[in-house]
Amino acid sequence: MSQREHAEDTIFWSLKSSTQFAARRRTIQLFFASPKPSTPSSYTWIDNTPLVWEELLSVLEIQNPKTIAINVDSDIAFSGGLHAGEIQEIIARLGLKWAKRFVPKPIVGVEFVATMVKDQLQWYKKLQETAWAIISEAFSERAIVPGKTSTEVRFKLVELFINVNGVRMSNGGSAKRSKSRIIPRGSTQMLRSYDPEDGTSLEKRQLILFNTAIFSTLILALLH
Repeated sequence: MSQREHAEDTIFWSLKSSTQFAARRRTIQLFFASPKPSTPSSYTWIDNTPLVWEELLSVLEIQNPKTIAINVDSDIAFSGGLHAGEIQEIIARLGLKWAKRFVPKPIVGVEFVATMVKDQLQWYKKLQETAWAIISEAFSERAIVPGKTSTEVRFKLVELFINVNGVRMSNGGSAKRSKSRIIPRGSTQMLRSYDPEDGTSLEKRQLILFNTAIFSTLILALLH
């Protein structure tokens, strides 16, 4: 895998450490399924100088892999993370000898992202239980009465997340409301409105709040 800052591979976000915010400079990661005896099974370079290519070539010569899997695919998003400009640079730097051994392996990246270590599963279950419990409450008969409840029910969801995370809103606990509509019986329409005062879609505001709340819920679960 090879990526540059602000142009990360799709798999990078599952590989990175908890303290990394992004790939720095040029970040190259190389993994061996069957490394030579007494040699590492993985290598990482973070460098923008020609030295990274010299060291990479040196490792390849020692390991001499028959094939080199790359994250390239035209159909699966998570398997198409290697940028076009980056693959061109890799081929130019490593040469045709190694480029001929490149083999797209789309399922490798997908399986890596999808696989959870054992310790993750208990927290993932708790996170999902919390999220679904809040969603069920916000869209339950206790919260929505057809013909009476307005589209302000969206604030119910935000307030539930805020309460779960123990966060107090800066304006004293209430979100700014705009004109709302009564939800008719049998309605399946998207709860969406528009604030005429500043031209900002409240759907966009709520999406930001919802994503922030999901992240906060995950942090809360990890802290406990």
